[in-house]
Amino acid sequence: MTDKIKISKRKMGVGVIMLIVVVIFGVYLFYYIENNKEIKINDYKLEVYNSLVCQFSCPMEEARFQNETRLLPETTCIEKCTENLKLNYLKNDSYIKEQLLGDNLFKDIDGAIIECRGINMDAAGSVNYSSYYNCNLEKLYAMRDKYGYLG
Repeated sequence: MTDKIKISKRKMGVGVIMLIVVVIFGVYLFYYIENNKEIKINDYKLEVYNSLVCQFSCPMEEARFQNETRLLPETTCIEKCTENLKLNYLKNDSYIKEQLLGDNLFKDIDGAIIECRGINMDAAGSVNYSSYYNCNLEKLYAMRDKYGYLG
C-alpha cells in the first residue's frame, strides 16, 4: 500500500544543481538592480551638483531685483545650467526622498549656501552677491573630496 517514489541520484543531483543556479541568478539579479538604482541616484545627485556649480560660475550682470539694482548671474547662463537637469531628471520623479538623502550631500549643499549667505550679508541685510557666489563655488568644490561620485 505504501507507494514509494524513486528518485535516482542523478536526478537528485541535477535538481540540486538547478536550484543552486536559480539561487545564484536571483542573488545576482537582486544585486544588479540595487546597484543600478544606486548608480542612477548618484547620477542624479551629480547632475544637481554640476548644475549648481555652473550657476554659481555664471558671469555677473547688473539686474533689477526687488526694486534694487544688483549684481546677479546672467539669466541666460542660469537657464543653460539648468537645461540638462530639467530635460533629463526633473520629469522623472522615480526617486524617493530616502534614496536621495542616503548621504548628506543635499544637507551639505544647503548648509554651505546658508553659511555663505551669512558670511556675505552686512548688518542691513544686503548680500554681496559676487562674494556670495564665489563662497558657494569654493564650498561646492570642497565637497568633491567627501563625495566620490562628484568626480
